[in-house]
Amino acid sequence: MSDVLSSPTWNRRQAVLMIAVAAAAAFLATFNETFLNVALNPIMDHFGVTVGTVQWLTTGYLLVAAVFVPVSNVLYRRYSTRPLFVVTVAFLVAGSVVGALAPSFEVLLLGRLLQAVGTGLLVPIGMNVALAVAPRHKLGLVMGVMAAMTTLGPSVAIVASGALLTVASWATLMWVFGGLAVAVMLAGALFLRNVSVLSRPRLDVLSFLLVAGALSGLLYGVSTVFEGSLLVALCAVVIGAVLLVLFVVRQKRIPNPLIDLRPFSSQAFVVGVVMTMLGLVFVFAMNVVIPIFLQTSKELTPLGASLALAPGILLTVAMGPIAGRLFDRSGGGAMIPVGYIVMAAFSLLVGWAAAGPRSCCSHCSTSRPCSVRPS
Repeated sequence: MSDVLSSPTWNRRQAVLMIAVAAAAAFLATFNETFLNVALNPIMDHFGVTVGTVQWLTTGYLLVAAVFVPVSNVLYRRYSTRPLFVVTVAFLVAGSVVGALAPSFEVLLLGRLLQAVGTGLLVPIGMNVALAVAPRHKLGLVMGVMAAMTTLGPSVAIVASGALLTVASWATLMWVFGGLAVAVMLAGALFLRNVSVLSRPRLDVLSFLLVAGALSGLLYGVSTVFEGSLLVALCAVVIGAVLLVLFVVRQKRIPNPLIDLRPFSSQAFVVGVVMTMLGLVFVFAMNVVIPIFLQTSKELTPLGASLALAPGILLTVAMGPIAGRLFDRSGGGAMIPVGYIVMAAFSLLVGWAAAGPRSCCSHCSTSRPCSVRPS
């Protein structure tokens, strides 16, 4: 795992710089996932599209990003790290320029999907770079930093976009993100070196089509179950599930699978994946639900609603490296249950705060005694 550090041609400074680039890539990719969410209403007004149409900027983005995550495994082992990283980030830059100059919603969606290709490749590539460079005795610290960046990205994006939208148009968001992507691309070109063992794996096209169809069916069915035909949504989910099963079967039969499923034979690995997914669901749900609730129910501005996440963002950044050091020392046997207890308590507090005080009658919205008497 730490072959890079053990080589006489490498030093500590180079390793730290490469981990910093990987962390910046993780931040950039996850930052882009929510950066445009606050601007969906202005985009609807600008292009004259409906809610069902504009939501594809989010749904389509997540779909394409998810499809290209397994593709990164093949590319990472086939191409040298630095040029692969630069080309991947270039997708984010190109998508930002296309989106900022979009004359129609369709062109904006195209730019967003180009960004999604970059995101789907960038997150696993950055994580692989960090894993390859990190020494084993500091693996928890490095993973803590990476986790902090992946959590910090979408949280900061909501705050930053809310602030920018108070003084500029939604297109400015695309230009700002494009500038950030150029900075990360230049950093990768300067500091990254090849850290992977290169081979010549081939992309199994049928596996790619199966996983693309499976994710498309599942995501489309889940996203439309409450908005369109229930029968169509269920059919999409069933088709997606069948294609997913066929994908899994094929991965076990081909010599170069798109996703190596052997780690899933380990119970500890499966438990770790499930816990990670639950944690990410919690984080992303809070990043979306809290600002929307504060804007719609409490009538706060986008900036005010997004600033409500600021304390949590600061705590996340501070606790990521600390949790990583604690994991290096004592493992996750005690830390993981405590973390989930804290998340559960926070969810209950959010629900209690969202409910607010009960009104004393239909004439009031407060819990104080009411002077209005029924006629």
